[in-house]
Amino acid sequence: MKRLLSIALLCLLPSAGFAAAPTKTVTYFQVVSAYLKDAKAAAAKYDHKRLAFDGYVVRMGTDPKGTFFGGIQSDGQKFDLSFSPADQAPLKSKYDGGEIKPFEPSNALTFECLNEGYVPEAMTIRLTNCKLVQ
Repeated sequence: MKRLLSIALLCLLPSAGFAAAPTKTVTYFQVVSAYLKDAKAAAAKYDHKRLAFDGYVVRMGTDPKGTFFGGIQSDGQKFDLSFSPADQAPLKSKYDGGEIKPFEPSNALTFECLNEGYVPEAMTIRLTNCKLVQ
């Protein structure tokens, strides 16, 4: 019995006491430039990884359940991304009045997204499953 309890506690340790390493903040330009320079190396480094960005987000449409957003970084880079409806609730705290308004940028924030890879036809990266970091 004692051994089973020890095994159960070991299984809980990662979720109970150890947080995942924070995602390093990158710029959109940095990531896309890496793909243009060496697509294979960039894919190994960035594909299917969560990438964090500092900047602002904008809902691109009037549907309050819409998932399409734009990201804007301080260097002026603009790019497409998506937040699921469930992941939009924390974003409200980053908007004046606590409401996500269409085509209005949030206050400054850090968000992270899953990079599904480079899209060469559009010279962009596909960012999905975005979440507010801070």
